Amino acid sequence: MTVEVGPGLVNVRDFEAAARLRLDPVYYDYFASGAQDEITVAANESAFGRRTLIPRVLRGCEPPRLETSVLGQPASMPVLIAPTAFHRLACAEGEVATGRAAADADITMIAAMLSNVTIEEIAATGAKLWFQLYIQPDLAFTESLVRRAEAAGCRALVVTVDSPALGRNERGDRNDFHDLPPDISCANMGGAGRVRQVVLTPEISWWHLDWLRETTALPILLKGVLHPADARIAVDRGVDGLIVSNHGGRQLDTVPATLDRFPAIAEAVAGQVPLLLDGGVRRGTDIAKALAMGAQARTAGAVGPGGRGAGRCGARARAAAHRARQCPDPARCRHAGRAGPGSGGAVNVIGVGVGRTGTLSLKAALERLGFGPCFHGRHVLDHPDRLPLWRAAAAGEPVDWAAVFAGYGSTVDWPGAAFWRELTAVFPTAKVILTVRDAQSWYDSVSRTIYRMFGDGPADDRVAEARRTVPGLDTFTAFHRQMIWDGFFGGRFAHRAHAIRVYEEHNAAVRDAIPPHRLLTIAPDAGWEPLCSFLGVAVPAEPYPHLNDPEQFWARVRARVSESRR
Repeated sequence: MTVEVGPGLVNVRDFEAAARLRLDPVYYDYFASGAQDEITVAANESAFGRRTLIPRVLRGCEPPRLETSVLGQPASMPVLIAPTAFHRLACAEGEVATGRAAADADITMIAAMLSNVTIEEIAATGAKLWFQLYIQPDLAFTESLVRRAEAAGCRALVVTVDSPALGRNERGDRNDFHDLPPDISCANMGGAGRVRQVVLTPEISWWHLDWLRETTALPILLKGVLHPADARIAVDRGVDGLIVSNHGGRQLDTVPATLDRFPAIAEAVAGQVPLLLDGGVRRGTDIAKALAMGAQARTAGAVGPGGRGAGRCGARARAAAHRARQCPDPARCRHAGRAGPGSGGAVNVIGVGVGRTGTLSLKAALERLGFGPCFHGRHVLDHPDRLPLWRAAAAGEPVDWAAVFAGYGSTVDWPGAAFWRELTAVFPTAKVILTVRDAQSWYDSVSRTIYRMFGDGPADDRVAEARRTVPGLDTFTAFHRQMIWDGFFGGRFAHRAHAIRVYEEHNAAVRDAIPPHRLLTIAPDAGWEPLCSFLGVAVPAEPYPHLNDPEQFWARVRARVSESRR
């Protein structure tokens, strides 16, 4: 079935309505239904409706780009086609039509194990493919499927783990739809002149995942994880990614919406592997919300109407997502008017390098790349109401870090770098950047600038004038002494060897604690390429910013003094 795209088809729901008019009602019910009362099906959509996007204005950002990458694989937008079975019930070409649409849209298709055409036929469309797998008790047959996926060019395996038994579909019961028509089969299950039945059994265990890990070098993602304990086990077992999914509400009714479960999974995983979301997406704003909460991409599982209609459906989703991202800070996603620690949505990049390692340059670079506004140490002066929170953190008290960084999409420099352990735990999906430079030159630079300005360095007329003139600078200086010179350096920054040892121990601790896939270590002169590659964005045409050398530092101080005199 091909739907002619006209002026009446402007969003994804229009395509659903068109499919309902054209499909056999029994087949439509198969695609649209969920388990039992379909409470979870409704919950998946309503979870997005309970969250709102709060845009920022006049940010001076470049037009947003939807291009992204998942597991190092580029895509035109943060959407993948989820694995869904039996596409020939909707279109004579079946998954071949879906594959062509995926290729045209330049997104990854997760080819279903129970598709109506073979993985080889789908691969012939040129689509970027992952292969969805139900591990079978017959491991020899399972391995044969894995080898076929590898040979077809699939670049990852998606193991569905939420189906120890077949879900109860009451629409199917009422329609007496429990088997495919005679001319349609599960093509990948063919072998030796017969078509196998898929075996769903609770006997599949973590041992089988270990076996699969030893069987293939392909990245492995688990689809169907809802409990944080399972997420932690999966990471410990070496999985490469998780798809937070409740099977579209088709397996077990009354389980919670995947978007509601996402924060707990993100906290458990702590950024060690990519997280994707599945279930309930209908608009580009839904995609923006999922990304704001820390998802790397969304999977869309509703079967399209086939052929050109499927491609146009993807184009509508792309346009809607692009409009949603025109507001430069989609990360300001709120649930019922609040955002708390662990939501994964407030801070997307955490700079853990200490002051005078190129942090102001990194701030400018992150804002140019769309990861701003970026909180820098100098912004403490802009938010005197947040000083009590910082002081509480220095005293070791619990702090609402989402409130500390409200309005910011990233952070660099002190004082945030002094609390890198707390921040990387509270924002578990945020990327981490460690800026470094030679320890001796770093110490000399700090001594000539911020220690003299905000510490106990040698007397300086510029410092005295600034402290007399700039409002709030005395309060900020006292804060800096407490947090950095007395706290971070133990009151001994003037002792060169001690300060350098603290600096080097900080850098080593970060490298030891943060997984390599989450951490970028970068020098001030590295340029755009490593940063853009790490963040999955295009390299800008202009040179990388180089700001705040000692001369520029004191020029900024003079400018602040002049401004305060007006």
